[in-house]
Amino acid sequence: MASEEVAAPIPTSIQDGDKQDRKPFSELELSEPTCRALKEMGFTHMTPIQEKSIPPLLAGKDVLGAARTGSGKTLAFLIPAIELLHR
Repeated sequence: MASEEVAAPIPTSIQDGDKQDRKPFSELELSEPTCRALKEMGFTHMTPIQEKSIPPLLAGKDVLGAARTGSGKTLAFLIPAIELLHR
């Protein structure tokens, strides 16, 4: 019997969260390529873990954070890493 893989849905809090309470990525000083990529992928507003971690990471500080699966931790880590490499 073959098993069929099914993609897990994106958690509602990330997909449809209350965007008016979240900061937009446009408030960050990001390079044009990063802004364009975020827009193309449909990311407009940061999740709470991204709001708290991206600014200090962009400033070169160390951050230790914990958040639920699907909360945006990977992007919170990758955006500053890419930006620091770009600079």
